[in-house]
Amino acid sequence: MERYEDFVKKASRGDSIAEIRRRNITIDLIDGGVVLEIGCAEGWMSELISKKANILFSCDIAMSYLQRAKKRGINANFARIDAHCLPFSENLFDCVVITEVLEHLIAPYRALEEIRRILKPNAILIISVPNNMNFSNLLMHLMKKYRQTGSAHINFYDVFSIQNLLKFVGFKMREITPSYISIPLPIINKFTSHDWIQNSLSKIFPYFGDAVIVKAKKVDYSIWNSI
Repeated sequence: MERYEDFVKKASRGDSIAEIRRRNITIDLIDGGVVLEIGCAEGWMSELISKKANILFSCDIAMSYLQRAKKRGINANFARIDAHCLPFSENLFDCVVITEVLEHLIAPYRALEEIRRILKPNAILIISVPNNMNFSNLLMHLMKKYRQTGSAHINFYDVFSIQNLLKFVGFKMREITPSYISIPLPIINKFTSHDWIQNSLSKIFPYFGDAVIVKAKKVDYSIWNSI
């Protein structure tokens, strides 16, 4: 994990400290040689993933994103793919990374079934989704001023809902990490940006990060088998 000073340096180039922290946590969780990234957008994560993966396939539904990603010269295979219908054979990938995508999908359960199909036995799935149960949202609910942010979001998650969703599809949780704990008080929030403080807050408030980052393993068991 990068030091706070490095976070600030990168943040000054356009990325927020919270975004940089989310990316670094996600990259640290990646394990495996053949990796599929779903929803690569302009390739910011792809560039980082390519440094860990032997073979990287990066896909997105938006052609404009893919065109910009390809221009970055990343060592990855780019393709336009719908997450609900992945054109890959079964048991192919060691790891699938899908960050900030499930909240946009019409049928997230279907997409996760497809991901499970193409993963090798005991392979790894890494997910990042915005957490609807963060301190800012809770405060807005209490003040009756909550407004949906991000008009393209059609699904909303917290730690428990993403756990249940993965369990139903056939994944076993290995790690759950809150990405960044935002305190909705400007003076206090300014001093909680330091990495060591965020690590401590994540242990104290594991369910209230701005995003939920999950590492799960493909298993044979499905909850439907017990019904």
